[in-house]
Amino acid sequence: MKETVNNIIYMARRFKLATALNLTGLTLAFALFYLLMTQIIYQFTYNHSIQDYERIYRLETDFVYSEWDYSDIVCRPFADAAKNLPEVESYSCFQNATEGSDSFEFIKGDSILHFPYTFGNNTVVSTFTDQQLSGSIQWDDKNQDGIIIPQSIALQYFDSVNVAGQEMVMLYMGEEYHYTVRGVYKDLPDNCELHNRIYSNSLEDYANHYNSLFKCYIKFKTEPKDLDAFCEKLKQRAISNLDKQKSNYGNVADFDSLRHSISETRFNLTPIGKTYFEHTTYTSESGAKGYQGNFIILALGCLFVVIIAAINFLNFTLAESPMRMRGINTRLVLGAERSTLRMRLVVECIIISLIACVTAILLCQLLIRLPSSALLLEGDISLSRHYYIVLVMLATSVVVGLVAGIYPSLFATSISPAIALKASFGLTPQGIKLRTSLVCIQLFLSLMMFIYIGILFMQTYYIYNSEYGYDNDRILTTLIPYETADSLRQKLYQEVNALPGIESVSLSDMPLGSTDSHNLLKSDIMNHPVKYRFIMAEQNFLQTMGIEVIEGRGFQQSDSAAIIINKAAREQLPDLKLGTAISIGLDEEAGDSATVVGVCDYIRYGTMRISSDQMFFIVYKANYPYLQYMQMRIAPDADADAISQQISKLATDNLGVMSRSVDTFDNRIEKTYHNEFRFYRQTYLISIVCMILTLIGIFCLTMFETEYRRKEIGIRKVTGATTGEIVWMLCRSYGTYILICFAIAAPLAYFFGKQTLKAFADCTPIHWWIFPLALLFVGGITIGTVVLQSWRAAHENPVNSIKTE
Repeated sequence: MKETVNNIIYMARRFKLATALNLTGLTLAFALFYLLMTQIIYQFTYNHSIQDYERIYRLETDFVYSEWDYSDIVCRPFADAAKNLPEVESYSCFQNATEGSDSFEFIKGDSILHFPYTFGNNTVVSTFTDQQLSGSIQWDDKNQDGIIIPQSIALQYFDSVNVAGQEMVMLYMGEEYHYTVRGVYKDLPDNCELHNRIYSNSLEDYANHYNSLFKCYIKFKTEPKDLDAFCEKLKQRAISNLDKQKSNYGNVADFDSLRHSISETRFNLTPIGKTYFEHTTYTSESGAKGYQGNFIILALGCLFVVIIAAINFLNFTLAESPMRMRGINTRLVLGAERSTLRMRLVVECIIISLIACVTAILLCQLLIRLPSSALLLEGDISLSRHYYIVLVMLATSVVVGLVAGIYPSLFATSISPAIALKASFGLTPQGIKLRTSLVCIQLFLSLMMFIYIGILFMQTYYIYNSEYGYDNDRILTTLIPYETADSLRQKLYQEVNALPGIESVSLSDMPLGSTDSHNLLKSDIMNHPVKYRFIMAEQNFLQTMGIEVIEGRGFQQSDSAAIIINKAAREQLPDLKLGTAISIGLDEEAGDSATVVGVCDYIRYGTMRISSDQMFFIVYKANYPYLQYMQMRIAPDADADAISQQISKLATDNLGVMSRSVDTFDNRIEKTYHNEFRFYRQTYLISIVCMILTLIGIFCLTMFETEYRRKEIGIRKVTGATTGEIVWMLCRSYGTYILICFAIAAPLAYFFGKQTLKAFADCTPIHWWIFPLALLFVGGITIGTVVLQSWRAAHENPVNSIKTE
């Protein structure tokens, strides 16, 4: 072992730069391998840490008409239909929480704490876990008092988990509400779509309401064999329950219409272990979504990095072999066993690979502590949480060492000692072919990754810079929670409107451009049933957002209820004229309708994941109370960041801990597409590391190649060859390799890019110029590296090389 270590130190001193570069490349590869593996495991095991996840299914229906096949937001009667069915062990039904609506104030001494709170059925918590730390974590029909809280909130509020029977005080709309803690449950894992919330049992007011406000998960006694049959059974139970309530409906037509709608509704169940990669269902949990294609690309990227690192190391040891041949064969002449020498050479590679692996582990430990790592990674990436990945890395480093050491050790000991001691040797034809193949693989992967990230970069640019149909670059947005008192809401509105740099302020119930699903209504328009998406807004919404009316007029003071339709609605409903009254279904009173007064151009009302060429209505109704998003239009020369800080201060002063951040358009885009952008950043990192490894490999190869071709270069110089001719001789083959690799990489990169863009209904075209640009970039850096090394060798005094060789 001592001799092996001495050999490693000797070669490192002889080729300092090449050794340092090779070790750096291996370290980067192993570090990226660890980070990518944490993300692959995070996605692959999403929801799998929930107890008995194999038997838990998410209930979905198309009762709410939307852009999606199904929605996971259901009405309570659909969930309650699962009660007492023989196949069902329990079910969890709870109110769905939209942005900002699940955070409530709780009083602890002189301070105010902010906790998520919602309400659910008796088994809302126990369906997912039996880990009760105190009291009881479910209710029964006789006793539905108290709240159930998670471990983390118990520790934050009481500094203990044994708190069953103690009180928490909620502050809501200026009133104090006292709740007795019924039980404490162990926190649910981060890696799931459920949240650690406070739950109360107060669903009785919604028992017969068919408003889609809830989420439901059904836990079966055993894994179900026929989901379609169970869904039909569940629907029939829901209809049967409705029939029992017929006497509560004074209007028979309303009852018949509701019953017909339910009979036409499709029910669906998705295993909770598969919801992360499921994209036919609308879900409000936007963070709990991944894309199967992106997952595969991430896994391939992880594999690419290890392959390139192994190739790099193999190239490094292969290039070293001719220069070590004399020393190795001297040992053979002195009596050393050939098998022993081969073993030592392999062990050298394993030790170097292990050193790089350990260094990478230490580097990851430092990276984990950086706050910016959250932009690149999700979930807990600590070494203690992923110790098994560390073990896999160590095993992989041994394999990389074996791959890098076996062939060079066989080659270096295969030449007869008598011949090896008399002359210098380059690689054999087989060795040269192997080295060339390995370089081509590296170039191929680098070219493919750079073309691919070019496509992703253009999609990111398209998201930020495409036409939205309104002045997104001059709009700031913040949320005013529903529970805010009207007086505070008005005070904040007036103070913000009075700020210098603010041109106008308007409220709406939903934001534009940053949600996958808006309000949707089915109504009879021109004697045809039509589904349309809409947003409720204030009278000055169009002016604030900069939405242009291309036909008719905007909202006016005289309007009590009016609609602006988009151009898509005009094209799809050509008979829809200005002045037509349309039912807006906001309450049950007769004649609840609004008049079409104008037409606006296409606007991107949702995200790019859904098509923007569908009907969309902007609805104004006087004194509509549920407008929680405040949009603020700033002057063209205003400082958006400074104004955002001023608004944030006003919101904090008026709303306290209920205040929300003020977002510019770019902020909101970052939040809306955070999953996609995180994947893009991961892909950028993979591509950069692949390119670094490739360049290190080529740099080391040309360094060694010029080293053992010094005599040839010297003779060519003496016989009249110019520096340029020698440089061309050394680098022309690389130009051929690059072109061949590009021809293979381009169609594959196009395929992967096309698959990734399928996640968007509206996406950038794949521009032709991305391909030659990637070729010029990768080819230019590669050839530049070869030229740099070749130029140095070609400028050396030929007398020196001929003498020494």
